[in-house]
Amino acid sequence: MSNLPKRYVFSDYESLLKVDFAKLRKVCNKVFILVDPEIDSIPVEVVIQAQSLGKRVKWIAAEDEAETGFHHHLSFLLGQMHERTESNVEFAVLSDSDSLDTLIHFINEDGRSCLRVKTQAAQEEGPENIQELRKKSESNFNEGESAISPIRSIK
Repeated sequence: MSNLPKRYVFSDYESLLKVDFAKLRKVCNKVFILVDPEIDSIPVEVVIQAQSLGKRVKWIAAEDEAETGFHHHLSFLLGQMHERTESNVEFAVLSDSDSLDTLIHFINEDGRSCLRVKTQAAQEEGPENIQELRKKSESNFNEGESAISPIRSIK
């Protein structure tokens, strides 16, 4: 563990499901997992893999109200950790949501290295794949129809 970079990873439960724990163990000192307390069960494989990190993993109950709840909890947690840890500890937020980029930029402006890491699934949704999806969705319409519905005015 002495050769690990000083890095804390922050993730919500759903993003964690897309992670290779073997890689995660190699790149971080601590993992904070935010999980909605209303989730009835967590697959035993996920728990075993997460707990293989031992004391380096911390589960945090965080209500998820349409993603903003998670973001508020994450913002508070990042602020707490920013104040409590040495400035050479890098923060990595595992999220496909670019709405966190402003917060991450703010932390970087304050002198701490902080980055957002996309899941593998999101990285594979590059521009070429988006174009393919557009073509497929447009081909589902008959000739002359538009994939985009017009805006209707209210009278």
